[in-house]
Amino acid sequence: MSNERAEQWLKGLGYAPEPEPDWILAGEKPDFFGHGEAPVWVEVKTLDPPRHHAVMGRAWEDLRARCAKVEAAAGDLYAVIGDEYDEKAAKWLIGALASEATSERRVDVVVVPADPVYEVTARFEYATDDGLIVQTCARSESGRYTVYPGLEPNDWSTKVQIRHSDGSRSVASLYEVLEGGADAKLAVRIFPSATPLQLRSTIGAGARENRSVWRVRQEIRYTNRQLRNGQSYQTVPGVCAIYQDGLDALGEQQVLAALFGDLTIQVMPNPTQLGPAFLGRNGVLSPTKNRGVSAVRYERGATSVTIVVNPWAAHAIDARIFRQAVWVLDGDRLILRE
Repeated sequence: MSNERAEQWLKGLGYAPEPEPDWILAGEKPDFFGHGEAPVWVEVKTLDPPRHHAVMGRAWEDLRARCAKVEAAAGDLYAVIGDEYDEKAAKWLIGALASEATSERRVDVVVVPADPVYEVTARFEYATDDGLIVQTCARSESGRYTVYPGLEPNDWSTKVQIRHSDGSRSVASLYEVLEGGADAKLAVRIFPSATPLQLRSTIGAGARENRSVWRVRQEIRYTNRQLRNGQSYQTVPGVCAIYQDGLDALGEQQVLAALFGDLTIQVMPNPTQLGPAFLGRNGVLSPTKNRGVSAVRYERGATSVTIVVNPWAAHAIDARIFRQAVWVLDGDRLILRE
C-alpha cells in the first residue's frame, strides 16, 4: 500500500517511476527509479503500528460487543488490558459485572488476575483517597491481586477480609494481597450511571515507550545501503520515503531529532546553570553517516508530510523538486524553506 502511495506521489511530481529496475544486476534494489528531468532513486519504508495497538483495538471491539449484550448492568467502564488480550478473561469479567448487578451489590473494580481460578470469586474492600473501593476478582492462585491504577490503599498495613464464593474466608494485610505494579489479564473500574453498560476507554497495562524515533533511524540505515547500491548504477540523488499512520507517528520536531540528533541541554554545576542547547550525537544523518540518502520524506496519515534535505548527501538534491516546504540547512540553522 505504501509503495502505491509513493508511486502516485512520484507521478504527481512529473516522474515516471520504474519499480525495482531489472537493470540492477546485483545487490539490493531501491523500490523505484524516478525517470524525469532530475532523476531520483526512491526507497519506501512502512512503519506499521506496534503489536500492542492491534491488541488494544481487538480488546475495544470485543469488550464493547460484550457490554451491549448485558441488560442487567448499567455504568461506565474504564478497562486496563494486559499484554495479551484474553477473551476468556473478558467473558468472566462481564459475567461477574452482570452477576453483581443482579444481586444489587456494590462493585467498583473487577479484576482478572494473571493466575485466575475462574470457578471461585474473591471479594474485598479497602480505603483509598477516592473513598472505599469494593473489588471483585477471579480468585488468584497465588493470593495476589492487582491494584487498579490510581486506587492504591491509604494504608498498606490494614487488615482485609477476603470472602470467596465457595464460602471460605481469609484475612491478611493489604500489602500481602495487593500489588501495585503487577499486570492483570484484565481490570475495569465501573462508575455508576443510569445508562446501559458502556465501555468508555481502554489503556494498556504498562507504560510503553514510543520507539518511532529509533525505528525511523533504523529504516534510514537500511535505506542507505539500498540507495548506495542503486547509485552504483545511476549516480543520482536518493530519497527515503517513510510512511507511518497511527498514534505512534512522529511530529515535525521529532522527525528532525531522529535525523540530526536529540535536542540536548548541558547542565553545568557550581553554580548550577544551563549551557547552550545542542543536537546530540544519536542523529542518523551526519558528514560521515548515511550519505546515500539525499532527502527524507516522512508522511504521517494522508495529509501531513515532513521533508528534510540531507546537507551531507553524496548526491545533492534540488529541494524544488518536492514542490512544497522543505527543511534545509542554512548556515548553521535548519530552516523550513517554502
